[in-house]
This record gives sequence, C-alpha cells and structure tokens, in this order.
Amino acid sequence: MRKAALLSTVGLGALALGLPVLGSPPTDPAGQPIRLQVATFDPLLGEPALTSGLRQRALGAGERGAYIVQSVGPIEDAWKAAVASAGGELLEYVPDFAFKVRMTPAQSVAVRRLPSVRWVGPFHPAYKLSPRLTRGGERLYVVRLEPGSNEALVTTAVGATGARVLARDGRTLVVTATAERLEALANVQDVAWIQDFVLRKKHNDKGGGI
Repeated sequence: MRKAALLSTVGLGALALGLPVLGSPPTDPAGQPIRLQVATFDPLLGEPALTSGLRQRALGAGERGAYIVQSVGPIEDAWKAAVASAGGELLEYVPDFAFKVRMTPAQSVAVRRLPSVRWVGPFHPAYKLSPRLTRGGERLYVVRLEPGSNEALVTTAVGATGARVLARDGRTLVVTATAERLEALANVQDVAWIQDFVLRKKHNDKGGGI
C-alpha cells in the first residue's frame, strides 16, 4: 500500500514538474514539420495546395496506398512495431519523425489512433515529382519503385500510362515520356519517385564518373 502511494506521489510530482511519465509518448511539440524535397509543412496547420490530378485519389476498402505517419517525437522501435501491428508496412523514413507507410484506409484509421502518432495523411502523387524535373518534349526519366512492390506489375502499369520503359534494374526504371505523362506516372501506386535521367560522364579511360 505504501509502495503504491509512493509511486502515485512520484507520478504526480513528475507531472507537476512537466516531466514525461515513463511509458508515455512525449508532449506533441509545436511546429514539427514534414520535410519533403518538394515541400516543407506542418501537417497540423495544413498540407500544401495541390492540383486535383496530383492529389491521392480515394482508395478502395482493401486497397493499399502510401501514407505519411508522423510520430509525436523521435521515433522509438516500440512505436514502429505498433504501426506494423496495426497492418502498416514501413517503407522509408521521412523527416521529421515520420515514415512513409503502405496500408489500407482502415489500417490508416487504426494507426491514427495510436498515442505515439501525431498525424497521418496521404503521400500524394505530387510528392513523387522532383522539383528539378525538365519538361518539354519527350525526355528520359528515372522512375524509382517502392520497396516491397511487385516490380513486374508496377512496370506494366508504368507502361500503361504511355511512357516507354527502356530499362529496368530492380526497383529502378529508365523511361521515355512527355511532360504530359508525368502526372499519370506519379499516380501509379508503388511509384516512389520520378527524376530526370542524367547520363554519367566518364572522366578518363579507366572508368569512374558522376
């Protein structure tokens, strides 16, 4: 009884001093941004303005798509495990304190309820387009696929947009496409990133390059 009272007193004292109680997520910090190559924003204040064609469409009940899941602080292994237990598949880290996660709409609702989660939102097609893309005419682009994707199926879907797949090396495709096809490419599920193709330059006859 005395032990329980002591623990209660310690807990109340920690709260009075503003200290985190062991096992509880930290208080949500203000102004915690999502930092993408194409935009930086605090999701609690609003997402970037995007054209309708580059916003994530509504997914079917059992359809898995990419979301951003931001935690309330530096990510702990237990928090990642909780997202996985809810059905989410962690794909890659997103600063600050976030991951890109593949999951269904129902799973995203379950993840949103986790006490360690600050915000959940779609990873929109607009976020897949490099801000340094060259547009105009038909050009070569590099298309990177998400980890764990069915590479053959995604490659077929990329070709269905009208882009021509010239080469594939694992999760990396080299395609030729017009600027008008870029929006359709970005809307292919499991396409992760699109950038200009840059030819590596050979500096000498012994190989090497940039």
